[in-house]
Amino acid sequence: MNIKNKTIYKSIGIMSGTSMDGLDISYLKTDGLNVIKPIFNKTYNYSNLIKYFLRHSIESCEKKIAKNKNYFKKKGLFFETIFSFFCSKKLNEFLKKFSLNDRNVDLIGFHGQTLYHNAKNKLSFQLGDAQYISNKLNIPVISKFRQADLDNDGQGAPLVPLYHQKLFSKKNKKIAVINIGGISNITFLINNSKVFSSDIGPGNKLLDEYCKNILGEKYDFNGKHSAIGKENDLVIREWKMKKIFSRGFPRSFNNNDFKIKDFCNKNFKNPYDYLKTLVCLTASLISDAIYLYDNSPNYIIICGGGALNKTLVKKIKDYVKKPVFLSDKFGLHHEFIESQAFGYFGVRRLLELPVTFPSTTGAKYPTICGEITHPRSLF
Repeated sequence: MNIKNKTIYKSIGIMSGTSMDGLDISYLKTDGLNVIKPIFNKTYNYSNLIKYFLRHSIESCEKKIAKNKNYFKKKGLFFETIFSFFCSKKLNEFLKKFSLNDRNVDLIGFHGQTLYHNAKNKLSFQLGDAQYISNKLNIPVISKFRQADLDNDGQGAPLVPLYHQKLFSKKNKKIAVINIGGISNITFLINNSKVFSSDIGPGNKLLDEYCKNILGEKYDFNGKHSAIGKENDLVIREWKMKKIFSRGFPRSFNNNDFKIKDFCNKNFKNPYDYLKTLVCLTASLISDAIYLYDNSPNYIIICGGGALNKTLVKKIKDYVKKPVFLSDKFGLHHEFIESQAFGYFGVRRLLELPVTFPSTTGAKYPTICGEITHPRSLF
């Protein structure tokens, strides 16, 4: 099957982010260049069992990789089969819901769930068997987007800035795009030509972990709990002095880089003050990153799950003192920017076009990212 000669491609993008709340699936039409038309989006929430296995897999990875750096090269990882089955099942449900089939989907851009990412060691592993999914759907799958960038001395993250540029860049405008998932990252756009990016630090990771462990809730819904707390500026300054935040830009982080036990402090009268201070830490780091790239952006765009945390968004506005908008204002749902991006990147891989650049990940040169897996039935 030769699909390289098309003008417009119909692709599906799948993303399971660092927040690990569910599987985001998007369907779009694109030429892999400047034409991008998102059409359908849907989230499939993970069951408690899936979440348990994901957390357990991530927590065990660092120990196993320390003993054997080739651990992820082994075949037959037990939970990978379960996760791949779940992904293919939800993909079929997505196709059915929107009256699609393998004849009107050219490819699937599949990110998988990151279990381990270490730019220094040039290792990144995303859970999910591309061959299994390709066979089940009878559609080519592009996966393993991060490794080529790591091999090219890049950070392997963030990957989405090119997509941000295609969506949001404007002539004679300087725009900061902030994605807040488990990890936060920035894309800084200058006019229509320049793009700079980096991971920033924790996004929802510390907030969600604190809510689960202390408040017994999945997350701080709409920021309602942190809204009634009072931040401790001295603690924020102490936390920002931690060694992990001294890494230069561009930088990348693993979910395991931020654990609530590493941000313990006894100077709080109630849990809401503690949560508010964690929110302010995240907002302050985001503000610092914006001004590191440029102290006069025209405006800031926020996307990702953290866009729904009203307290976090308000604190970002307070710190940056610039207009702040959710991506929804521009007709782009904040939850699905990343899943759409991997559908777009899948097409770029097919066309042998780069996804990462020296200014976005620190790679030595523009890098073509992803591996193509065809369904075995096509051979």
